[in-house]
Amino acid sequence: MWRPPLAPGLLWQSWLLCWLLGLLAARWPGPALCAGLCVLVADSRLWRLPRLLVGCAVALLGCVTAQALLPAFPVPPVLEQLYEERTPPRHWPVLEARVSDVRTLPEQRLRISLTDLHLQQPDGQPLAHLPGNLAWTWEQAAAFPLPGQTVRLQRKLLPVDTQRNLGLTDWGFWWHSHGTGWRIWSRGTGGQPAVDGAPSPFARQRLELIRKFLAVLLPGRDDLLPPAAASPSGLTAAPPPQLPVAAPSTPSAAPVPQGKAILLALLFGERFLLETPTVKAFNAGNLSHSLALSGQHLLVAGLAGMLLVWLAVRMHPGLYLWRPRTVLIPLAACPAALAYLWLGNAPPSLLRAAGMLLLLATAMALAHLRCMPLPQTLRERLPSSGLDVLCCTLLCITVISPLSVFDTGLQLSALCVSVICCATPLMGQLLRRIPRTSPGQRLLRSLASILLVSFFIQLALLPLSLLLFNNSGLWFLLNVFWLPVLGTLVLPGAFLGLGLSLCGLGPAAALVLDVVALPCQWLVDGLLFLQTQGWLSVPPILRPHWTALPAMACLFLALALRAGHPGLPPAGKRLLICGLLLACVGPALRLHHSLVPRLELSVPDVGQAQAVLLRLPHGQTLLVDAAGSMSRSWNPGRELLLPLLACNARPGLDAIINS
Repeated sequence: MWRPPLAPGLLWQSWLLCWLLGLLAARWPGPALCAGLCVLVADSRLWRLPRLLVGCAVALLGCVTAQALLPAFPVPPVLEQLYEERTPPRHWPVLEARVSDVRTLPEQRLRISLTDLHLQQPDGQPLAHLPGNLAWTWEQAAAFPLPGQTVRLQRKLLPVDTQRNLGLTDWGFWWHSHGTGWRIWSRGTGGQPAVDGAPSPFARQRLELIRKFLAVLLPGRDDLLPPAAASPSGLTAAPPPQLPVAAPSTPSAAPVPQGKAILLALLFGERFLLETPTVKAFNAGNLSHSLALSGQHLLVAGLAGMLLVWLAVRMHPGLYLWRPRTVLIPLAACPAALAYLWLGNAPPSLLRAAGMLLLLATAMALAHLRCMPLPQTLRERLPSSGLDVLCCTLLCITVISPLSVFDTGLQLSALCVSVICCATPLMGQLLRRIPRTSPGQRLLRSLASILLVSFFIQLALLPLSLLLFNNSGLWFLLNVFWLPVLGTLVLPGAFLGLGLSLCGLGPAAALVLDVVALPCQWLVDGLLFLQTQGWLSVPPILRPHWTALPAMACLFLALALRAGHPGLPPAGKRLLICGLLLACVGPALRLHHSLVPRLELSVPDVGQAQAVLLRLPHGQTLLVDAAGSMSRSWNPGRELLLPLLACNARPGLDAIINS
């Protein structure tokens, strides 16, 4: 199939980029200004003064909007006084809050978002009201709180903006942009947690559905999920000091098969039964995106839409005379996508994918109206490509919630979709060498398409992956083997098993789930084997300077504009020059640091530990104390010190001194 060259974006899309960069400038003014200059160089339509002024005004509006909406979380004097005086835990204030959201984490942990935060004395006397939300991580949870319920907990509150290190991602700011300013950690019945109140009926029904599914998936394992603490009565005004607590859930004696735990994560987005080695293996194999509920999971909604249209056409063959199949299938898939939002607990990634599907269905329905006498200007403004739908989605999201532009998930999703849309013409040129005359050649073409998409995504996101996660993504080839199995066998089979279990066909559902869990288990075993052999381990790689992000974007767009043209268009030439100049900034800074002798001493924030990094004038790097942590899943050496060493520098140590 011939794919046309990459079409230039509309003028309003350039102004949309100005709006997005203006929002980002509230936090990163330098990178946002650099990216804005790249947009100005690429789009010659902005060289006219009125259009340039409009773009600057839109960018300024975005910056002012983000600055006005960024919340502040001052620490109340009550907390400062208690923690400075080292008050015993039994005299810590009691937190009373309402549950707004519950997410499950690996190793049977809960991440509970609390709102309406009130601090009280242990005897019930009010102390202070905290602004914003609170993230509560509960290990070995004694109960399963649901949205709408009220919790009481006596634990130490900490701000989320800790461990700020220059050159590393400020995850505290990420929490602040989501309206969360506080965090709490507890285990079991520590802090005497009490859960009460009537939960949301939708959340209660969803939890019951998960329990019914687990009864079919893992029969006889009723101890996997903690009991739901549902009570129609609210908390009393002055509760007794000894808070009522549910009995703690005991860890399961037999381990849960990780293949079946993956099915639970794929269907409901619940990672409660996943183990840390499994998650690390998926991260090392660049397959963690397949566990997140996103657009690939909505392919099942598309299949449901195709089935509904097929059945409707069987009953009414004249339906295609009313609307074509390309319009009916997206419209029929929208109800299934909305139902899956409830089933998957509506994570942001799934919300974005469902929003794009709704916009796509609307755009295709409006495009069908072109046979009607519409104004020419209206027909030209109808979305006609994937980039148009992406821009419409970003516009809707950032207008409704401007601070969502700081969400790392939104950034990665938008970049992945834009890379796929921009690389489509180039992939068409590469894939036309493979004929489609036989089933084997068509299968080879499909696998080559997945390989090319994975390669272009990893190439375009390489600087961002190194800066955010210190991950080079070298094992993206595993997507060629896993994604087809996931999309054609595992996901449809998991939904079929869920449907059979809801219809009361437990034995048939268990058989289907056992079959589709086998590829998941084989994948986990293979990844763990590769990790045991050390083949998934990637040596430390230099983390580039932030200018590598706009440089890669310019170079990739120049490559995309070249596809389908006899030569590089003028915009592509300008982008190529701009990208090459930006790519030289990082090496120039490293050369400057190597030629100018300097002595640099830094004390990174590693939590409740100590680490001192010393760089000598002749290039030697010393580390005094390497920090440490009691956590089983977080290693400060891997998560903090290694990225600091590799920050636009040689990732190596000449000596380590332990005091």
